[in-house]
Amino acid sequence: MNVRIRPGGIALFILALAALIYRLLYTLLWEQENDKGPLMRFLPKTATVAASPNVSPSAAANAPKAAAAPKAANAPGPVPATAKPLTDWVVLGPIPLPRGAPAIELDRIATLLDMDALPDESHLRPRRGETVRVRNANLRWVTAKDTNLNLVKLAQESADKPDASRFVDVVGYAVTTVEMPNTVKNATLYVGSDDGVAIWLNGVKIHRKVAARGIRVGDDKLTGLSLIAGQNTLVFKVAQGGGDWGVAASLDTH
Repeated sequence: MNVRIRPGGIALFILALAALIYRLLYTLLWEQENDKGPLMRFLPKTATVAASPNVSPSAAANAPKAAAAPKAANAPGPVPATAKPLTDWVVLGPIPLPRGAPAIELDRIATLLDMDALPDESHLRPRRGETVRVRNANLRWVTAKDTNLNLVKLAQESADKPDASRFVDVVGYAVTTVEMPNTVKNATLYVGSDDGVAIWLNGVKIHRKVAARGIRVGDDKLTGLSLIAGQNTLVFKVAQGGGDWGVAASLDTH
């Protein structure tokens, strides 16, 4: 008897066989990923050697180790215990960007840091309660005693008409003084800012950082600073893109 197989039947047979092979491979691979499949017997066990209680210490020591994840490029350095937080401040803001500001946030932050928001900003010597007229707005210098300045909160005290919606694309100032009994030639300043910051020490610019970031003291480390005997003035100009806004710093004179 001759058996004739229709072409359609051959196609159905091939499809059924392909489905069976696919199901078999899927099952094997799934079980292998979950450490259950028969293929696991052919794979090296180095990934679980250190965790196994039955492995000798020498075997665990010789087991291959996973590579350590790289540190972030902007990870803050350690701040030594000899560095003292700066806590006494006089603060003013917000001062907005001029019209026609750049579209890119970092460009706007750079513009904020570079514009002359106040006359002779490098030599600011503000007094508490002193009022400044800036672009048709009255701003008042306010005092703060804190290791981590919340400039949004302080700017609400400084502005004559507080409005949180105004604290986008603005700049503010935080000024502090450090009294030294004698001259120091190699001081180190550890800074964290949200967002960018420019700093003057006794009228000389010592730092400018264009960034959109949160506060981490030690993100910026300024070394080799000279402090005079007597009063030293630090002026921080802090740019704000949006969200949180603040600055913190510690000074090491040892």
